[in-house]
Amino acid sequence: MLTVDHARWDIQAECQLRGKAAPPTPDHRIRFTLELSSLHADWQTAIARARRLEPALIDGIPARIELQTVELHFSTYVEQTEPHGDAIFVAIVDKPAPFPRTLDDPEFVKALAQAGNLAGNLLIQADEIEVSERYWIFPIQNIGANGVIVDRSNGRAFMTAGSMARSTWIWAYEHRLLEEPSGDVVIEQISDPDRAFAALRRFARIRREDLATLPLVLHGCASWMAAAELKEAETALRWRVAPRVG
Repeated sequence: MLTVDHARWDIQAECQLRGKAAPPTPDHRIRFTLELSSLHADWQTAIARARRLEPALIDGIPARIELQTVELHFSTYVEQTEPHGDAIFVAIVDKPAPFPRTLDDPEFVKALAQAGNLAGNLLIQADEIEVSERYWIFPIQNIGANGVIVDRSNGRAFMTAGSMARSTWIWAYEHRLLEEPSGDVVIEQISDPDRAFAALRRFARIRREDLATLPLVLHGCASWMAAAELKEAETALRWRVAPRVG
């Protein structure tokens, strides 16, 4: 929460962690963005106010706010009398902002570092990190990617993306559909030919008559693109992943 005088804004603060060994500490510098319209209806007045956000508190911690960038957006598709945009700030706080969970667990810190490396420039939502018996789940809010999952038993990490549910990504991982290079899907038994064919044809080039001869090898099809269909048809066929041949 950013507080300036009596005004308040809910902000998503971007903060780096410092230190490679546990426990790392959050940096004193916090990056955040405000819509200009939240500062004032007139964009020129909003920019003027953005230059003087003081005295400021972030979650009750005194902060010095520095305006970094103003982005103005114009549209040619709708009637727009004034530009809209965002103001990007850096806040220097008197003490590091608290991390949403303790950082004294070396295994968690290692997993967090793995997730950060895999996410690249994408931001991990620290206040939404989840932990289960087998996985650490690090959410990301970005078009095209929505998180990184780290297997607590072996440290393997994989990115989740698109519209596929997180539970389906985990199912795909547990059924070896995320391994590189992609293996073959081997159909060993079919109990419901109609459902099986409807599912398989969505990710493999097959004909209905191909189901008559088993085992049926779908070369190179063991990938995330087959996960939702194979999961949906789980009771209609039995299959396994084999190393790719050819």
